[in-house]
Amino acid sequence: MENIKEEDEKINRKATKHVTVVLVIIIILLSLTLSAVVFKNEFLGVWYKIIGNTFSYNGVEYTKVKVGSLDMYGAKLSIYQSLKNQTVNYILYLRNDPRIIDKMQSNVTNRLQPNIYVSFEREPFACKESSLASYKLADFIKALGSDVKGAYANSDMINATEKNRIVRNCSDADERTGIILMKRSDKDYSYVHQDGFCYILEIHECEAVETSERLMLSLIDLMVAAASQK
Repeated sequence: MENIKEEDEKINRKATKHVTVVLVIIIILLSLTLSAVVFKNEFLGVWYKIIGNTFSYNGVEYTKVKVGSLDMYGAKLSIYQSLKNQTVNYILYLRNDPRIIDKMQSNVTNRLQPNIYVSFEREPFACKESSLASYKLADFIKALGSDVKGAYANSDMINATEKNRIVRNCSDADERTGIILMKRSDKDYSYVHQDGFCYILEIHECEAVETSERLMLSLIDLMVAAASQK
């Protein structure tokens, strides 16, 4: 009987220990989840440094991480919004390695205007990833402090059910309103250039994400250069 009693006590102790360990793990996971909800960008920045491959490029620290089967490149940016006189922290997500995408030709010399329209010509608009490219670009533009809206480049793109859609192209650009025009490239490669206050993304073979991310890198370069002069 004593042996049976001792054996029962051992089993109970093991069970109690197991339950304690499980509870501790649950508490840790709940704490991490709560931290992610409450602190968002700060949590993600630390998490990326823990699990990813970090490198510095053009004055910005990037971290390569796996999101499902995709490689992503995250960077925590401190962005000064001059129009609102405030600094915000922003986590940038790139689908492409900035060291590779930076090789795409780009000639952007001005920072964005207070109001921005992301405008599509017909061919890029039909590309599979054009929605993702415009969404990511709009999110980044908002972080820079500009107001952003979507538009068509030509009125013939509007069908009968879209009478209230906006039409904007480079002729509408001025000191207060910038146009980001996404169009089919006139060359056999993608590139970015600027015409006054119009930022033109020449997209070859539906490289909408790559070209939009190249514009982001150009704007980040201008931001880093401005910060270094202070």
